Amino acid sequence: MNDYKCISCNSKMTIIFPGWILYCKKCALRRLLNRNSNQDINFDEKLYVSAHEKQRKVLFKDLINMMLKAGSIKNKKILDVGCSLGWFMEILNNYDGKSFGIDNEKKFIKSAYKNGHKVLVSEFPNTPFKNSFFDWIVFNDVFEHLKNLDSAIDEIKNLLNDNGMVLLFVPNKNSLIYLVSEILAKFGYHKPLERLWLKHYPFPHQTYFTRKNLSKLMKKNGFIEVSYDYKSYTSTVNIKSLMKIVKIDNSIGVMQALVLSVGLTVIRPISKILGPDSIICIYKKG
Repeated sequence: MNDYKCISCNSKMTIIFPGWILYCKKCALRRLLNRNSNQDINFDEKLYVSAHEKQRKVLFKDLINMMLKAGSIKNKKILDVGCSLGWFMEILNNYDGKSFGIDNEKKFIKSAYKNGHKVLVSEFPNTPFKNSFFDWIVFNDVFEHLKNLDSAIDEIKNLLNDNGMVLLFVPNKNSLIYLVSEILAKFGYHKPLERLWLKHYPFPHQTYFTRKNLSKLMKKNGFIEVSYDYKSYTSTVNIKSLMKIVKIDNSIGVMQALVLSVGLTVIRPISKILGPDSIICIYKKG
């Protein structure tokens, strides 16, 4: 029998319902057990852009405002990990930040390069940069996708200078959306929970964090929490955009997408109070 250890507190992890999630009883960390999808995804890039661009740019402005409260951006070297089409770097340029981007998707990198951004194809933590090169490293919905977080955090430490900081924007396990999805799965409807984990995508979520176990993981690796906040990921999108987001993997029918989107819209005001769906944390090297 495999002995699964928690990356946050080193306690034993056990397999819980619905059979593909690892759970740490001590710190409540959750990790994906079956990491490789056996389903091909017909990913629609145009649909992705139309579904996400407006919402992402609003979110990125919020993240940059949080960075400005924690430190300086002007003339600082900032690495955007998983830069995709370069939207975050586009906004950083308005604040005179010196942005660099990496992504393992060549199509996205090509688009960012055409728009004048300094980008290269690379899969974190395998990067070509020199040690202590960056003032900031930013993970926008990327950190939770990484399989080997110990190696990733080591590379973050290597790449940041002595005063460097890292921003992590990750899904919140203690969100109302996650709780409702778990309940629906126990009644036999697994689609929402599988969609939250991106289980049938080629790039699923490997980890679901709470703020507590995320900070525990970072503290164990020599980082100090500077600031944190919570964000309702769906707060800036309407039903039409939500339907596009839900339906991106083409595995969900129109009616299912409509039902899920209406459901998300209904619980959105409550989720802002009882459990926003994302965590934003900034850490500095200790």
